[in-house]
Amino acid sequence: MLSSKGLLTTMSSIKTTTNVNDISPDLLSSLEAIKTGTIIILFILIASINLAMGCTLKFNDFKQQWQSPGGIILSIISQFVTYPLVGFIFNYLMNVQSSYAVGVILVVASPGSSLSSLFTYLVDGDICMSVCSTALSMVISLGMLPALMFIYGSSWTSETAVIPYTMIAITCAVLIGQVLLGMVIRTWAPKIAVYIVTIGTTVGLVGYSIFALFYIVMQTSLIHSPWSVYFMVLILPIAGFTIGYATGYIFKQQPRRCRTIALETVFENIGIAMLILVGTYTKFDWITCSVFPILYIGMTVIYGLVYMMVFRAIQKRAAKNEGYASLEAEDDFENPWLLVETDLSFRY
Repeated sequence: MLSSKGLLTTMSSIKTTTNVNDISPDLLSSLEAIKTGTIIILFILIASINLAMGCTLKFNDFKQQWQSPGGIILSIISQFVTYPLVGFIFNYLMNVQSSYAVGVILVVASPGSSLSSLFTYLVDGDICMSVCSTALSMVISLGMLPALMFIYGSSWTSETAVIPYTMIAITCAVLIGQVLLGMVIRTWAPKIAVYIVTIGTTVGLVGYSIFALFYIVMQTSLIHSPWSVYFMVLILPIAGFTIGYATGYIFKQQPRRCRTIALETVFENIGIAMLILVGTYTKFDWITCSVFPILYIGMTVIYGLVYMMVFRAIQKRAAKNEGYASLEAEDDFENPWLLVETDLSFRY
């Protein structure tokens, strides 16, 4: 197993490598160890989140989504149509260098991740809609990812993206399986489900935060990145969230669904993006290409935490002043992350 010193040495050694095939066998071995460790950690975090989200749902929730699919459709449109176009425009306006621009397009073209469901839960959004949107985005990405990379990525590279179809299919299957397991647990052992939700959301939130921080520290190319990359990392998630929320608002979705659409738009599957990056773009400095995806996941987690704290503060103040009842009074699941018993999310 690599020590922290070994990790730093590995990342520093490949800093100037421009082709995966030029890396020495020893470095490839170290990278393989990092890759294996990353997959294991991500699987634990994703499993924790998906199982926890499943424990908050009932089978009837999916029936309601089927009867009112507008929110899911808007999420997919915002994620695969609007957001990639925004990323493409920002690349041109900021005159981002090719290797960094490829990383930007990879991020905005990727399917959703379990983080969107986690933060949807933390701000009392529509969890079932989020889970459905994430799963559907993975299926749609099998066709949309190569199409978007051809449409938008061809401005910076002539290489054809190698899509990890097997990994996407496995991720989707695992997501569905874990959510179903969580729903079964809630049905037969509701008290245990509450503990699973509390533990799963905590592990997912803390784990992803540490994971993002670790890779930011390990990314030795950060200090050499131009200011435009940092600006993109700061502004692109805000633009995506605003566009997602506005999309829901324009089509008269409830505010809790608007929040869900916004979060689905912004929280992308960075793991899929990184697999495509390493497997495809050998002509670029692939370490440089990974700068934006790594910074992006860290920034979206930070924004998500800030949004959660603002939402909780607004909710607590409104509860003291007005005390509105929940629109979902039939849902008997207690959200242990909420500060008040009444659900005021429909107001915000």
